[in-house]
Amino acid sequence: MSVTPREAFRFSARLCFQKMLPSDVTKAEIEDAVSEMLTDLCLEKVAAQTALTLNSSEMRRVSLGIGFVMRPQIILANELTSSLNSQNVEVVMELCLRIAKVRNIFILVTIHQSNNIIISMLENTIVMNPTEGHLQLRTRC
Repeated sequence: MSVTPREAFRFSARLCFQKMLPSDVTKAEIEDAVSEMLTDLCLEKVAAQTALTLNSSEMRRVSLGIGFVMRPQIILANELTSSLNSQNVEVVMELCLRIAKVRNIFILVTIHQSNNIIISMLENTIVMNPTEGHLQLRTRC
């Protein structure tokens, strides 16, 4: 059995809201959070499709949405762009960083195969180069 993006976000929101917010959170408030996340991640058109029918970019955005809908202070995104083509890398990175900025969420991203486009999108980077045995820190203010 495969779930839809809407169902995945709803499940995540229910878990979060049961623990973090008063018990009087209404179903409408949960549905509002789910709808907002679908819109923020540009997933409205595929909200009712099962995960088996989604492409890799849509699946990556669903994975991020499951975390974002919980309203965390920090997200650890390991290999955020792996298995995505260059166009989808930009889409996922832009959406992720926009949501993080609007919601004031710190995102720690690990990327093993970076490129200049990805690096230019990030505010702070630490580049580890084990072959040369050094770290490089770049901060953008």
